[in-house]
Amino acid sequence: MHPSALSSALTFFDEYVDKPDARVLELGSASIDGSIRDHLPNSLQWTGVDLEPGPGVDVVLADPYELPFASKSFDVSVSTSVFEHNEMFWLSFLELVRITTDGGLIYLCSPSNGKIHRYPLDCYRFYPDAGFALQNWARRNNYAVTLVESLVLRKDGSEWNDWVAVFTIGNDEERFQIQPRLASRFTPQSVGHGTSGFAIEQIEATEDQLDLHTARQRISELEATE
Repeated sequence: MHPSALSSALTFFDEYVDKPDARVLELGSASIDGSIRDHLPNSLQWTGVDLEPGPGVDVVLADPYELPFASKSFDVSVSTSVFEHNEMFWLSFLELVRITTDGGLIYLCSPSNGKIHRYPLDCYRFYPDAGFALQNWARRNNYAVTLVESLVLRKDGSEWNDWVAVFTIGNDEERFQIQPRLASRFTPQSVGHGTSGFAIEQIEATEDQLDLHTARQRISELEATE
């Protein structure tokens, strides 16, 4: 897990999860260069699932698109640096929705850019509208899901721009409406859809494109002085 992905996950728990013994499900929990669980209180009731046994894995999945838990079993469901490798991530998202209790939260983090890193595949990159699309996909499948925020973060000393999204579960929109909190803690590259009152700031150029534009301008300036 690259440092910015860890940082945004820990910020999510700091901002959103106030239940010290919350039941947490992590999809794709194998510890690779560290894990989220290592940095959070032991009081959290954490269950990590992955496709193969290893450090951080409590349950090995027989089917990547079926979670062996009853519906509404967890208060918080998280998955970081996984969906880019997941051939049918939309099916996995529905499973996260199914197992999360009413009033519970789902947190996702995946790259919006970065090098190809097959594990064993590397299939997707995500933009802010991805959160809105997943909300609507879940609703089309008769799940009550509300997107709280969906944004792409600026690089944090690495090549990665991380896409992060937070969702809440429940039928009562007023009761389960939560104000976005990550956008205020980070400097987003681009902010997407979210709950009412959430300003939408769309920057069409990616940070890489903006950096390239700045570099080209600087080269032109240097050439003009020669």
